[in-house]
Amino acid sequence: MSVDGGWEFDKFDDGSLQIVGEVQLKKYGKFLEDYATQLREIEEALDDSIGDSWDMTLDPISLQLLPYEQTSLLQLIRTDNKIFNKIITVFASLCCEMQSLKHEAENKFYNALLFYGEGEPDEGLQDGDAQVQMGKMMSLIQELSCFVTRSYEVVKSVVQQFSCLYTASRSGPKLINVTDVHFQVVYEHLGDLLTVLITLDEIINNHGTLTDHWTLYKRMLKSVHHDPGKFGIQPDKMRPFEKLMMQLEGQLLDGLIFQNCVEQTFDSQTVYVTKNPVFAEEFAANIREILPDLEQRIGENNEMDQRYKFVGLCGLYVLHFQIFRVIDKKVFKSMWDVYKKVPCVHLMGNMVWFPTQFLLEKLPQMQKVLDKKAEMAVVSAQSSWLQQRNQMLSRDVQNYHTTVSAWMIEMDSNISQKSLMEDLNNKCVLFIQ
Repeated sequence: MSVDGGWEFDKFDDGSLQIVGEVQLKKYGKFLEDYATQLREIEEALDDSIGDSWDMTLDPISLQLLPYEQTSLLQLIRTDNKIFNKIITVFASLCCEMQSLKHEAENKFYNALLFYGEGEPDEGLQDGDAQVQMGKMMSLIQELSCFVTRSYEVVKSVVQQFSCLYTASRSGPKLINVTDVHFQVVYEHLGDLLTVLITLDEIINNHGTLTDHWTLYKRMLKSVHHDPGKFGIQPDKMRPFEKLMMQLEGQLLDGLIFQNCVEQTFDSQTVYVTKNPVFAEEFAANIREILPDLEQRIGENNEMDQRYKFVGLCGLYVLHFQIFRVIDKKVFKSMWDVYKKVPCVHLMGNMVWFPTQFLLEKLPQMQKVLDKKAEMAVVSAQSSWLQQRNQMLSRDVQNYHTTVSAWMIEMDSNISQKSLMEDLNNKCVLFIQ
């Protein structure tokens, strides 16, 4: 028998190989599922956090749900009174603009300025690194300059609009009768925008690295100016850039962002703000109305953002003085005494704002009204408050930990079989807490 052809297997396939492969594949899939479950259980057992909160390191994809209003202001403001519609539209638009500016500052400028220079090596920067960092920062500083200029324009527009609305002039027609009508919400938004300017001043004034790098950058420009050909720069382009640097320094780095805003000229050829007694009284009345609401909540257990609103109220008070040159000593005393509840306000990061220091700095003429005992009482109160906080720190941390833990348990267990409305009300109460 010849074996050249070999013993070849029959090509007939009965499907057994496929069946065996599917069985093994199922076993492998089951093994992966069990293994993944075990890993998940180990991860949850070792995890310090409670609940299924999003973790950016483990869950790189997230879904952000933000409310979006598709209805415009013109659609929301529709009444039979056309003059009223125009007035409300103007102030609503200004409130939206001020809210947008506040959001831009919080999300674009605060952290960029606050964290400038972080991560510097222990041995210090090499020669020229500081200038390079400042050069990369110039675009943001120019954007900040445009932001500050826009803020000035919005503040001026709000003041002038109010002056046109609250007027006792008999020579011109009166738009609408606004007696006993107070636009407190607009003043609160204006205070928020002034708080932004105050915060920018505090960040820049207390940022030694930023100012040091700015000084080194200016010295470098002087060296380039003396020999521009060595650096391949045209001399006619150096002078405008140096002029821009001086403008930016005067506007942003001298600690006068807020001061320049309240000292700008609010009178124009058509609007006279400083000589409007009706608006002056309305402005002061809103300050007197807002102050008690903040005082009774600041430092209490039910406080939310009142101390931050108080920063804006101090800004409004200084703005009122700069425009009308009138000081209500009673209101000043009430604002001064807030230090007894809160000696300072933490703005953000390591920025701390002292209301008494701010009031004396912006209203130096009140130095004569206050006696030495009042100023020394502030220093003593701040020192004793800090010592008390330091001594009670561990106990406060334990109390906060217990309170937050109890709140988390209550939030997780607050799933009832009642109506949806009751569940939503309970959740709202817990969120407010």
